[in-house]
Amino acid sequence: MNNSAKIDLENGIFFRAARLQVRIDACRGELFCAVPDARLQVMLCVYNAFFAEENRRLCGDDAAEWRYWWILYKKQAAADGGMLPGAVFRPDLRAELAWLCFKK
Repeated sequence: MNNSAKIDLENGIFFRAARLQVRIDACRGELFCAVPDARLQVMLCVYNAFFAEENRRLCGDDAAEWRYWWILYKKQAAADGGMLPGAVFRPDLRAELAWLCFKK
C-alpha cells in the first residue's frame, strides 16, 4: 500500500472514532480501540496488518520514542488551533457524507 492509502485509512479510523466518541491508542506501531464497533475494528485490523511494521521502523519499539512522538504531536496540534487527537488531515467530505447516510 502507498502512503496515500495509509493516510486515507488513518482518516477513516480517526473519523469513525470521533463519531463514536472513543479513544484510539497506539502501542509499538499498532492502533487499538476497546469499543466493539465492527467497522472500526476491521479498519484497525487492516491498518495494523499493513502498517504496524512500517510504524515500528519509523519510530522504533521503544516506549520512550513513542511518548516523545506524541508529545511533539500534541505541541503541533495545539499550535494549529488545538486539533483533536487524530485530526491530522483535512476533513474528507465524502467520508462525512457517507457517515451521515449510515448514522445510527
